[in-house]
Amino acid sequence: MKTVFSTPAVTSAPGKGHNKGVIATLDRLHKQQVDWANTLLKAANDGLITLLGECIDAFHAIRKDADARKKLTAALADLGLESKDGTHYATRVVHYVFREKSKRVGRYATIVRAALDYGVDGLGFAQFVKDQKGLDSVARKAKVADGTVLTPRQISDQAKAILNTAPALHVVSKANEALKASGKALDTFAVALVRYNTQTGAAEIVHGTDNAGLTRRFLEVVGKGVLEAAAKATSSAAVTTQRQKNSSAIAAAVAAATSVPAKGTTAKAA
Repeated sequence: MKTVFSTPAVTSAPGKGHNKGVIATLDRLHKQQVDWANTLLKAANDGLITLLGECIDAFHAIRKDADARKKLTAALADLGLESKDGTHYATRVVHYVFREKSKRVGRYATIVRAALDYGVDGLGFAQFVKDQKGLDSVARKAKVADGTVLTPRQISDQAKAILNTAPALHVVSKANEALKASGKALDTFAVALVRYNTQTGAAEIVHGTDNAGLTRRFLEVVGKGVLEAAAKATSSAAVTTQRQKNSSAIAAAVAAATSVPAKGTTAKAA
């Protein structure tokens, strides 16, 4: 159906008064949108949640079957959807089910992997999505080593705090202007693209930018690994400290035991 907007002659300055015909049309479209959201969109969303839940169950079945994993990898290759080594099998399952690699399908794979991080199975997936306030919320969240749920912005900020005091992998004595931090939200950071020279073994910086948006995005991407590495280091240090305390306690106990006088003797006064 073709919608026609009537445009009356302008009788007043722009912004004064309302075009009642247009507003009435927009009100009608709004009602259509509400009806669509409550029926077709809701049904489609519920169907997607059910489908992704079944993808989770399929992943668990394939994970335990080496032959099935090989067949899935071969089937993806036949479809022109080859997976790189190390690609999560949940992602492969989603790619095969949707028969494409796109931003939309990649988002679905992210949601499935997030559910797996939480130990959610297909049966509990719908409730998990409801508890997390929807699929979009699930897609934005990540679970780090200690089980804490963080948004991308929180991951970026925490990774920045850790890397601010981390030892440098390499120091460039005189940085190019493009690698000087902008002094804005990400003050001390910029992003560099490093090329590995196979002939000399040198790492060569070929491009750099202090763009705050790109730098934050980079911190969001690598941040989870940074936080998990920091958590492991803290845990390892705690274990070492506890072992040292245990050793000291044992040594003190042994020293105390060996200093007890033998039966029938009297300890000499100091």
